[in-house]
Amino acid sequence: MKPLLQSQRGSALIVSLVFALILMVAAGTYASLTVNSIRLSNRSYNGGVAMNVAETGLEEAMWNINQLIDKNPNSFAAAD
Repeated sequence: MKPLLQSQRGSALIVSLVFALILMVAAGTYASLTVNSIRLSNRSYNGGVAMNVAETGLEEAMWNINQLIDKNPNSFAAAD
């Protein structure tokens, strides 16, 4: 029969390994959540930037159409 001290060391090792495994799974889940959050944040930012660029292009087009209607030589379309 094994002495009691060696038996307790083995069970403490198993408990510490299980605890380490749980911590690793928690850390991996947190890292995955953080990466997904950063990706979503970047997509949202880029979507806002794209919307601003599209609105600026529409404003420019509307200005040029109005200048063309007013027969202004400064319009880009009048240069054709």
